[in-house]
Amino acid sequence: MKGLYDKYIITKVDGTPVEGFHFILKPESDPVAFDALAYYAKWTHNNQLAVDLWYKLGSIRIEKIRIEKMRLSVEQVQVAVAWWVGVLKESKGESVQQFQDALTQYLLEHGAPDGIHTDYQPCSFLGDIAEAAGLSELAFPIKTSMWFHDHGVQVGHGHGAPIETLYFRESEKECIEEGK
Repeated sequence: MKGLYDKYIITKVDGTPVEGFHFILKPESDPVAFDALAYYAKWTHNNQLAVDLWYKLGSIRIEKIRIEKMRLSVEQVQVAVAWWVGVLKESKGESVQQFQDALTQYLLEHGAPDGIHTDYQPCSFLGDIAEAAGLSELAFPIKTSMWFHDHGVQVGHGHGAPIETLYFRESEKECIEEGK
């Protein structure tokens, strides 16, 4: 890691240069920067700036919690991807493998906080992945929803279909059964 060095060119909104020493903080990715801004917000005499900083720091914290909650386990991703690959209609070969690989990568990196759904076409990220792999939107089942929970993966396949549990972590099941 480098120490202090010139990494950014800072200008005012009107394009004029800014004189003096400036240090850029990225509180979204640096916990020390987050703490530094919280300290500044606590001690500044500019009340409006303090309110704005606390609001921004709160938004960052909420976003981090949301991202953490949507993280899926490797097992959840494997079960989900295998299920979607298994229900593709008349799709084979390299396109399916590309779809499988891309969906796996997407779910591991981004999760699926709202689940994966098809109405008469796949939800946006599923459709984008399919298109990039060369699969038709018509290859997907209609009226299908998949949900991810802390304890597993569930799917409803078809309009009004019963919800099927595809994966349920045994350790979670034992805790639920014991009322913990």
